[in-house]
Amino acid sequence: MKRTLLSRYVLIGSVMLVLGTTSYAAEVTVNAPQNGATVSGTVAFIIAKAGDVSFANFYVDGGWVQSTPRLTYNWNSLAVVDGAHVLSAKAYYSNGSLAGQASVNVTVSNFGEVTISAPGNGQRSPE
Repeated sequence: MKRTLLSRYVLIGSVMLVLGTTSYAAEVTVNAPQNGATVSGTVAFIIAKAGDVSFANFYVDGGWVQSTPRLTYNWNSLAVVDGAHVLSAKAYYSNGSLAGQASVNVTVSNFGEVTISAPGNGQRSPE
């Protein structure tokens, strides 16, 4: 997605003259985990960027979890219940402006399915 910021312009009557522009691209992608992945335990959440990004904020289900100059966050998936979750990141330039953002959907499966085999349904355990 290409964005253009106007840095200076002059309005003469009904004509706008653009004196200079600064362009940047939102170039943030998630390298790991893959979108749709099933994860467990500690998950390396890695973003990639192009350009001069100074820091990134990491989010789980929209809630902030970490700010770091590194582009990696080791997320402990045991902090959430098993099921569907969204991992997202926002990268920022040194002046604080947003460079870009990206997210992936993952399924957490730390405990799997629990099956109770005894006592059976309606049975009592021996005392």
